[in-house]
Amino acid sequence: MENMHITKDVKRAMLDILDHDIVTGKTGSTPEPTDGDPNIWNELQDIFLDPYYAPLLAKDVTNLPQTLVITSELDVLRDEGVLYAHRLKKAGNKVEHFHSKGGFHGETAFIFLQGSLNVNRKIVHFIKEHI
Repeated sequence: MENMHITKDVKRAMLDILDHDIVTGKTGSTPEPTDGDPNIWNELQDIFLDPYYAPLLAKDVTNLPQTLVITSELDVLRDEGVLYAHRLKKAGNKVEHFHSKGGFHGETAFIFLQGSLNVNRKIVHFIKEHI
């Protein structure tokens, strides 16, 4: 995977949103963008920039309802969740971020695991408190 579906200019424009320093806690951890294929980007940009597909990349994340963001340590989407929670907070939204240490993508379906129980309890508690 060479990340060729996004051009260098688009990657640079998104650096403030996709700041690896937020995830790693280390300054200077965001890599220099490499160039991508503009033909691929032109074909896919409407999908990738659709806020329903990629809410992290939405143009405006202000005035959103109170949000619970759950990330899991072993989830390939963990970093996007961390960045999304950070971006929502930075935009002035009320956000709870729950990180499941040792958790994995889809763990809520495995109700016999303690991690799943912890995540599901957090979801139920959030709903009872805010809806």
